[in-house]
Amino acid sequence: MRRIGTLAAAGVMLVISAFGAVAQIPPSDAMPLQAVLEKLHDQRFDVRGISYKAPWWGVVLRTPRGGAITTGFDAVTGEMRDDFPVERLTAPIPGDVMTALEVSRKLSDAGGGRITAIRYLEDRYHVDIVTGDSARTVVLDAKTGEPRP
Repeated sequence: MRRIGTLAAAGVMLVISAFGAVAQIPPSDAMPLQAVLEKLHDQRFDVRGISYKAPWWGVVLRTPRGGAITTGFDAVTGEMRDDFPVERLTAPIPGDVMTALEVSRKLSDAGGGRITAIRYLEDRYHVDIVTGDSARTVVLDAKTGEPRP
């Protein structure tokens, strides 16, 4: 993602891309994305996407039958939020793709910035990474984790 500019509003940094999309950066008191993914993994949630949507982490969960739902987890505690609008997604998620935690671990091992969002889209993961005051999106093959154009 090519960063055009950043805005600070209510303690949340917004990154505006060349495509007009706005990605929210979690505030400093929020639980880090990696810690949220580890906690949800320990609770046996099958997480296939995560992004910060003030005041919570919006999470895409794969259901046992391959469907997907969105739900929210408190940004500070990582606990499920009852007030988040749960939504069933229409597109199924295959069981043979990496989980968001596996993607996060793979990129963390490589270094290169703080992951702020992981999105599964059509057999690819789109991962937003912030380094200093710049942001970029890395596209990975959903099964192997290898970079894609």
